[in-house]
Amino acid sequence: MPKNTTRPASTIRRAENKFMKPQGAPRGLLNFYALWKISTKPMSGYQLMQEIEARTEGAWRPGPGAIYPVLKKLAGEGYIKGTKGAKKGSSQMVYEITAIGRSRIAGDRKAFRSSGEKWTLMRRVFSDAMGPEDLSRFIIESPSRHFEFVHELMLSNGDRISPEDKLYLLRQYNLLLGRELNWSEKALKTLAGSGTSKAPAGQAQVLEANQR
Repeated sequence: MPKNTTRPASTIRRAENKFMKPQGAPRGLLNFYALWKISTKPMSGYQLMQEIEARTEGAWRPGPGAIYPVLKKLAGEGYIKGTKGAKKGSSQMVYEITAIGRSRIAGDRKAFRSSGEKWTLMRRVFSDAMGPEDLSRFIIESPSRHFEFVHELMLSNGDRISPEDKLYLLRQYNLLLGRELNWSEKALKTLAGSGTSKAPAGQAQVLEANQR
């Protein structure tokens, strides 16, 4: 008798829900970010969860089941050490970085940068699977978020980027924006010449929403 190859509905729903889980992110990213963040100041697991949620505007919300095993593992390997909170009767552990923890951060930065580059390239996979309206929104919103991110890096990074480096980076960024503007103007002229003058209804709504 042939084996039934149809996946149960519950299995399909679980697979679909993986895209929706707010705590979803590569485990290696959580390990690295937890270690790096604790190196900037002592933190509890709860504070780390709040920090990640705030920094990603809620897009990534690792829960206790993700955070605390990572902290326990890092502590067990000697990269961080935990002490009871200062408040009397508090059972909350506050973690601080160790010397070998700082050494690990330095060694992991290259791998972390490589992972970030790979995730940037993964956008092509997501865009392939999008419908027309979602793709239109993605094309408009992605640059907007990128611009906000660059503004934040330039204005709020303290001593991480020197004034001289900021000047150089902004000049390079300005050149890139000029190239993009030239490209978009040429593309607009080409489309106008082909008789394309009006965006489809769904795309027009996306454009109007982002111009408000």
